[in-house]
Amino acid sequence: MDIKEMMNFVKGIEFIDEDHKEKFNELMKNDNARDTDVERKALFYIVSGNEELYFQRDKIYNFKSHQIELGNYIEGKIMLSGGTNRMLYLAYHLYNGFNFERIDENKKDYELSINDIFSGIDIKGYKVCINALNIRFGRMK
Repeated sequence: MDIKEMMNFVKGIEFIDEDHKEKFNELMKNDNARDTDVERKALFYIVSGNEELYFQRDKIYNFKSHQIELGNYIEGKIMLSGGTNRMLYLAYHLYNGFNFERIDENKKDYELSINDIFSGIDIKGYKVCINALNIRFGRMK
């Protein structure tokens, strides 16, 4: 992947800092993701914007099979704080419409509303999540 291709990934995206941008580019490159793949861009944007998520990126996403590791999340193999767990829930939802009820109707109480997600994250996480929504729905500047 050359510099021009990497610049397409970040075109119009607001990053928290340079480290966030570098990590995002690394995830996109490791997956060989297309610039037009807004679902992966939103997922990788959230993962790269949070240290806890980035540290566990290989438990969150399988870069060889190019898919999320939903089983690790559901089975509790990804250890996260409450706010970071909410961010990952949103990232998975933006990726494929994930919700617990589709997997197990007995877990209806596990669903997180938009209020639950945004009231449980810090200001940096809030900015990351809002920007991920903008990426996913093509609302970048």
